[in-house]
Amino acid sequence: MPLVIIRGSSRVTNGVLMQLLDTLPAVVAESLSCGEGRLTAKDIMIEVQEANWLDRNTKDVNIRILAHDYVERHLQIDRSQQYISGWVQKQLPGGVSWYVWLVLSTTSYGSDTMS
Repeated sequence: MPLVIIRGSSRVTNGVLMQLLDTLPAVVAESLSCGEGRLTAKDIMIEVQEANWLDRNTKDVNIRILAHDYVERHLQIDRSQQYISGWVQKQLPGGVSWYVWLVLSTTSYGSDTMS
């Protein structure tokens, strides 16, 4: 279950952030789906953080995506990141700085909804 952490600064309106929150899960699911792990938008967890005055050297919108490192995902990591980045760039108004950081690693997930 991939996790997307979005951090927005005061330069980004709530409307823009809501648009990202509403549509980014489907984009991430499409980009990260592979034979070893098919995903839907409902499989993507989103956490939102506000920028803090203590932050340094960050962008207006920071998007970090944490997901399991399946072999197929690993082989297409740059293509997946570029696909998501291209989509994000189209959603943001000019002058807003941003990044997408796709991190694949070995993971183990558990929750109260799993048997």
